[in-house]
Amino acid sequence: MQGTVDRRLSPDMLCEYIIENFTKYQFEYVSMYSAIFTLNKEWTIKFCELMQKKGLIIPWKCVTTIEHLSLDCIEKMAKANCIHISIGIENFLKMKRFWLFQKLKKIR
Repeated sequence: MQGTVDRRLSPDMLCEYIIENFTKYQFEYVSMYSAIFTLNKEWTIKFCELMQKKGLIIPWKCVTTIEHLSLDCIEKMAKANCIHISIGIENFLKMKRFWLFQKLKKIR
């Protein structure tokens, strides 16, 4: 987490912000640049459900860490028009180390 405070909007406020600005500016997609976008799974799922409930067909992208993603969350994000999830390379390095560690344990 960058900083000590999570300053995210409520899912309702974020949806309203997106609607208001999409109506004014007709942009191609929304980008959520927060390395902890999916940290709060309950918040993420509520946001996705609201996007669907409000019938928003606005594509969006986000940044997160692999530790805070699940197949269920990814599926809900896709249904809510998430078109891209960016994951930092440091996350893949952790996965690679874990994979190598598991392989070494089997060899021993």
